[in-house]
Amino acid sequence: MAKIYSYLVFSLLAFALVRSVQASTQQACKDSKITLLGVKEITEEVKQKLLDLHNYYRELVASGKGFGQPKAENMIELKWDDYAAQKASSMVSQCELQLSDVRNENNQPMGLNFRLQMSIDKEDVNKTFNDWVGRMVEKWYSESAKYNYDSKYNSGTGRYAQLVWANTTTVGCGYSYFQERKYKNVGFLACYYEPPSVMWQKPYIKGDVDCQAHGLVRSSNEKYKHLCVKNGN
Repeated sequence: MAKIYSYLVFSLLAFALVRSVQASTQQACKDSKITLLGVKEITEEVKQKLLDLHNYYRELVASGKGFGQPKAENMIELKWDDYAAQKASSMVSQCELQLSDVRNENNQPMGLNFRLQMSIDKEDVNKTFNDWVGRMVEKWYSESAKYNYDSKYNSGTGRYAQLVWANTTTVGCGYSYFQERKYKNVGFLACYYEPPSVMWQKPYIKGDVDCQAHGLVRSSNEKYKHLCVKNGN
């Protein structure tokens, strides 16, 4: 009986230790004064929503229907990157922008876009994502209004440049919702891109779509008639 009792006590202690370790590794904001309200689960539906938003603006620009921007010969249709999404979700779960050199699985650098959205009322992470994510990506695109394709220097347009960087092939995003103080609730969207945009270089080659000239093929997606994909994708 004593052996059974000892084994039971040991098992309970072990279980408590495991739960303690699990609790210590749960997602939480780096700043203890900020409360993490939720991190968006990246489901297949969420992946598609974020991809659609990105490729919508890439198609818009490539077709010449953007804010006074020229058409693109070589704009690639983005695909989803689970590794980049995991990195982005990890960052936003800490409620803090980290501009450190984040790299992909092959130790190559990735590009970053981010956006914060504020609200007075405390909401649910899923509701704020659904309500805000379209506007957040649109804000990156809106920088195109002050982008001059023929100028080497374009201040304050880096997020637009990354959004439409022709040679970028993949994107992965994360979204969190946290409370900084009683009436300041924040949605935080971050996306990593591969390969990244390059400062002071043009985001794409202007002209009518010509995928073949760049070793690419036209996208088979009817929504993206001006986008390209790599052979075999």
